[in-house]
Formats: sequence, structure tokens, C-alpha cells
Amino acid sequence: MLGIAVLGSTGSIGRQTLDVVAMHGDRFRVRALAAGHASEAFQTQLEAWPDARAWVEGGSRPHSIQTERWAQGGLEELATLDGVDLVVVATTGMAALPAVIRALRSNRIVALANKEALVTGGHLVADAVESKGGERLDRLRPVDSEHSAIWQCLLGERIEDVARLILTASGGPFRDRDSASLAHVSPEEALAHPTWQMGPKVTIDSATLVNKAFEAVEARWLYRLPYSRIEAVIHPSSVVHSLVEFVDGSFKAQLGLPDMHLPIQYALTHPERLPSPARHGPPTAWGSLEFRELDPSRYPGYRVVREAATSGGNRGTILNAADEVAVAAFLAGRLTFARIPTVIEHAVVRWGADAEPDLSGILDLDHEVRTALRTDLGVAAAP
Repeated sequence: MLGIAVLGSTGSIGRQTLDVVAMHGDRFRVRALAAGHASEAFQTQLEAWPDARAWVEGGSRPHSIQTERWAQGGLEELATLDGVDLVVVATTGMAALPAVIRALRSNRIVALANKEALVTGGHLVADAVESKGGERLDRLRPVDSEHSAIWQCLLGERIEDVARLILTASGGPFRDRDSASLAHVSPEEALAHPTWQMGPKVTIDSATLVNKAFEAVEARWLYRLPYSRIEAVIHPSSVVHSLVEFVDGSFKAQLGLPDMHLPIQYALTHPERLPSPARHGPPTAWGSLEFRELDPSRYPGYRVVREAATSGGNRGTILNAADEVAVAAFLAGRLTFARIPTVIEHAVVRWGADAEPDLSGILDLDHEVRTALRTDLGVAAAP
């Protein structure tokens, strides 16, 4: 049986991961669970998997978790426990970056559903993958639907034959609205995603398309292709999860009804395909496969992040921290939706440098940017 650690087990990806595990209980054993806080949902998970070690963000053991189950060493301890073969990283933010690096250097497989690890520390994660050799995408497996699609399209292909990777984006809730009207949209409007059910931060990033620019950063590190060969298009129905264009002019795509169970399961069972709890249906259920050009002028957040990421250096850390604070300020009513990209752009100008930081440098810079921008925008730190 494959021993699994689920970091971020009570979030959407974590819960769906455990759905897959429960469906294939003869193949997997849950050895570790970590959550953002000690909720009733987390306690239910611990009861369902009584052999799993546990940790809750903050480091203080809740009374509901027995001492012998508590992982004093946090995410890094859970990611490298004896008996853990595969680590599902479904946390939000960059807190799991040290655990990702340590897991890879300890020969664990990492199934990554966390953008921030590659946005802030892609160079460090890439070094950790390369240090052990072997097939990169067997050891660092993407869980995002877009990157899972590209991974599946590349199987059996030579990377030198790839002309472009094409990420698909739903376009968010404002894809059909006049851009001049976006200055005064409410958080409730921005949170009304037309396709996916996600947490508030990711949903706002989908409205600004910052998330799609972050996915371009992920693609650069996962597939080792330059940004000039990574593009995005608007695809409202979210049935085509991404495409690969080859140098001979042919395209490959992975299609399916929107449901994260499928890419999660593929990351757990690769190279096998097994029955899945994901919803599915015939092509007649897919609706229109419409594609539209992604106009950066309509999505300045996408443009700002792409341009800064292309410049490299320490800018990934700045982009991630500035976006998180700006989104929090918007949700708190301290910032308009249209100013989110402006905050990110000004932060890159203020702190950007060309040298790639080490892990401690990433953590220090992240703290500096967040502290300064929270003061500037009047946003309290997350509890």
C-alpha cells in the first residue's frame, strides 16, 4: 500500500484527495494529516484514519489530538515520516515550501496542488527534484487541472517537439463585462466564479487572472520551457483543461467535465487509470468548446505577473506576498478590485532584484513585503 500524507486535508483539494483514497482503500494508507486549524472536520478525518499522525498550523497541540499522534516537527516531519511514500500538498500560501523541498530530497513523491511553492521557490524545488535524478514528473506530480492536462498530453512525447503549452482559463465572473465597470465591483460579485467552487483567495485570483499567470510560472518550472512558449486562452466551459501544440502543427488536449477528483487521482495512481469519483459524461454533455484570445488589457493582473515573473530573481516571492495582501484588502473593503494589479506592480518595483534568494531569503522577503503592505493598506495579519 502507498503511504500518503495530506497537507491541507480540510480544504477542497484535501477533502477530495481523501474521497479518492476512500474509493481505493486497498491501495492507499493515510499516514499523516495536517490542517489550518483544529476544526470538527479535521477531527472527523482523524477518526476516519486513526493511524494518521496530525499537525495543525500554529504548532500548539489541540486537546482533541492525542499526544502520541502529534507531529511536533510540523509539515516537514509529516512529509518525511517513515511509511510516507507520497505527499499531497494542498495547503494555501507558501508555508509548505520547506516541506516540499525536504520531501523531494528525502525521495518522497510530491503531488503538488499549491501554486505558491513554485511561484516563490521554483528554483529551489527544481534543484531538489534534479538532485535525485529520474523522471521529474514522476517525482513532482502536478495536481492543478491545467498542469495535469499538460502532463498527460506530454506522456510519450519529446519536450523538444513542443512548440507551445496553452493553458485554458474560464475568464472568471467578469469575462463578459465592460472593463470600465470593474472599478466598483463588490467582493460578492468577484467571488461568484462561473465554473469552480474554490476558496476566496483563489476565486479572486481567478477573477483577476493572476492565478493563470501563476500557472505560467508553474509551467516554466514543471516543464522547463521558457515563458515565450507558455500561453493562455479563455475557454468559458472549462472542459478542455489545457493543450499542447507540437512543432508539426498538431495539438493534444485533455478534456473532461470540471471536477478536481480526476487530476488528484491521476497524481496518486500514475501511470494507472482507475475508476474515479469524478463526475463525467459523453461529449454531448460538454456544451460549446469556445475559445477566445486572452486580452492582457482586460486582465492587468495577468500582465503584471507575467512581466515580473519573466524578469526572474526574487520577484516570485514579491508577487505572491503582494497579491495575498491586496486580495485580503479587497475582501475587507480597503481596496478596489481594479487596484489589486497596481499594488502588485508597485511592490515589484519597490523590492524587485535579480538575484534568486535561498530559502531563508524567501521567508525574510515574504515577511518584509507582507508587513509593509499590510501597514500601507490597513489590513490585519491573518489569525
